[in-house]
Amino acid sequence: MPNYHIDTHPMFEKRTLEKFEDFALLLLDSRASNHEKSTLRSDKARINKLCEIFGLLPIADIKHSELVIWLMNMEGKYKPKTTVEYLNLLKAVFRLAVYEKVITESPAESLHVDVEPTSEPAPFYRLELETMSLTPTEFISDHNLVMCAPMIGARMCELIALKRGDVNLAKGVIHIHSNQVLGEAKATKNHYSDRYVEISEPLKIFISEQMKLSYQNAEVTVKEKLRKTTQTKTYKEQYLFVNPRTGLPYRDVKEFSQRVWKQFMFDANALHQQRHGKSIQYRGLSQFRHTYASQALTAGANPVWLAKQLGHANTDMVFRHYAKWINEDVQIDNNQVVSHQFSRLIEESKDPIIVGSLKKRTELKNLKQAKQTLVYSENKALKTSIENSIRKLEAEITRFEAVNHG
Repeated sequence: MPNYHIDTHPMFEKRTLEKFEDFALLLLDSRASNHEKSTLRSDKARINKLCEIFGLLPIADIKHSELVIWLMNMEGKYKPKTTVEYLNLLKAVFRLAVYEKVITESPAESLHVDVEPTSEPAPFYRLELETMSLTPTEFISDHNLVMCAPMIGARMCELIALKRGDVNLAKGVIHIHSNQVLGEAKATKNHYSDRYVEISEPLKIFISEQMKLSYQNAEVTVKEKLRKTTQTKTYKEQYLFVNPRTGLPYRDVKEFSQRVWKQFMFDANALHQQRHGKSIQYRGLSQFRHTYASQALTAGANPVWLAKQLGHANTDMVFRHYAKWINEDVQIDNNQVVSHQFSRLIEESKDPIIVGSLKKRTELKNLKQAKQTLVYSENKALKTSIENSIRKLEAEITRFEAVNHG
């Protein structure tokens, strides 16, 4: 019978656990195998700052009042979200000490930071997108990336991770299955995010051009981290979008933002002021995803279809973030979309009453679909609003039909 001496293995050697920094380092070690590299990097930086304050103190000697003073200083210096991230790590360190029975209870557990609700989406409007389409960049591929973003609905880290093999122009789909973070490829955060996005006609123009431009992109070895594991899969592929200055994939969204986006927004704003006498409010790249969702809903897209395009498990996120349509675009776009849609439905008929009835029926169908998806939602105000809109549309359809048959 083999003797594995498991009790003498280095992994079971006792560690000195007395000072705050002892438990802080143990916390980092415990996360090394099950947290993303980007998360570990951020955690390590915050833990180092916490250790500068509490590191050499015996953890049993740290009092609640001292932590209250620390938290007050943090709230005066940082935004609530940042303070919460530090506080969560602080609490985790003290929980380890409780589990180790060095202390009986955590002096940090009752500490709390009030965080404002997530800010409302601030999507780009159609006129702003039109100006962006006319705003030049140093390299065409960067412009293609900017223009593809609001028409594909992907997270920016998903977009810069696209490979040429992910694009199937014949079938009209793009396979989104990975992210590009800190120079590493990793699988999407869940299996819903691993999806096939339909290519619209406007998107097809930019994607087709980019497929031609990227033909000579270097084939690189991609080591992609699999979801919820330390395992990886390795394959060779050409990235669809690369940094044209280096020929290498963009390391992460931050690199593209600093190298391209900030200057692009400055130029687009100047051009927009010339064309329309208005400024384009600076927004981050994440607003392109909100732009795609809001524009799709404005055009009457099915919320269930939209949720799949965005990589959501269900429609809850769609209604939570995008229930409010963009009025500025409704006035401009809906008539164009409806005209195009109904030109195929009624072909030679130009009767405005028939067109009006068809338009209302389509709106009614979409609202009833929305109502169905909200069966288990607790948003009573939204439910009431949709119910009132349904009743109003039903009355208008009845009136249209009465006029038509009269």
